[in-house]
Amino acid sequence: VADQLTTLMRGVATSGTAAGVFPGLSGIAAKTGSAESNDTPTTGKTDSWMVVFDKDHDIAFAALVLNGGFGKDAAGPEINKVLHSPGIH
Repeated sequence: VADQLTTLMRGVATSGTAAGVFPGLSGIAAKTGSAESNDTPTTGKTDSWMVVFDKDHDIAFAALVLNGGFGKDAAGPEINKVLHSPGIH
């Protein structure tokens, strides 16, 4: 099951809803999402979230951006900044 989930989540990172968020990084597996909140009717935006892991480098991250919209648009770039930090990837 773990290998199947990894394959599916790598597909999200390479050709799915997170495609293009992690340029230059291979082996990234991701799941994006958005969730309505009490602010959604006022702001028109959902909360943005994303989880990412890389089995080859034994790292995992999650990000939540309130009123951020879609996971790829707000949470993804925040995780990308961390992944490109010195000593991380």
